[in-house]
Amino acid sequence: MKDMTDAFAPKPLVLEEFFSAPVRVEGTFLNVWSRVRLGIVIEIVPAWDGRVLSLDERFTYSDGTADHKVWRLEKTGAGTYAGSREDMIGTGRVWTEDSAVRLSYVLLLAGMGFTFDETMMLRDDATMYARSTVKKWGILIGRVELTMRRTS
Repeated sequence: MKDMTDAFAPKPLVLEEFFSAPVRVEGTFLNVWSRVRLGIVIEIVPAWDGRVLSLDERFTYSDGTADHKVWRLEKTGAGTYAGSREDMIGTGRVWTEDSAVRLSYVLLLAGMGFTFDETMMLRDDATMYARSTVKKWGILIGRVELTMRRTS
């Protein structure tokens, strides 16, 4: 199997640079147990104040549901951030690793905590790919695959 990094830009991913313009996200969530696939579209409006990157996200799902969440990524050092969102349990860890950004966080969904481990990598200056695993009690529940494109 090819390494995910083979298809991506070799330069580092700096979140506040990529999210300096609105972003449209398209992708899917796959439940590995039921094999049900749910389409996802997210419109992101970012704001960077020099310390905190806010990502205002409007979700639309293929089952007709919609949601609105706001990520707050506070820069804590070179390539590291503390992440928070209104449905997050605790604080998410966000760090750069070569040309990737990795995220680890727990979201409260349907009254239960689910662990997300996410990797984001640039394809080019305007496109980023993200892949997440979703686990409960260490057991794989699903996978999320997203393509993010800057719209301006």
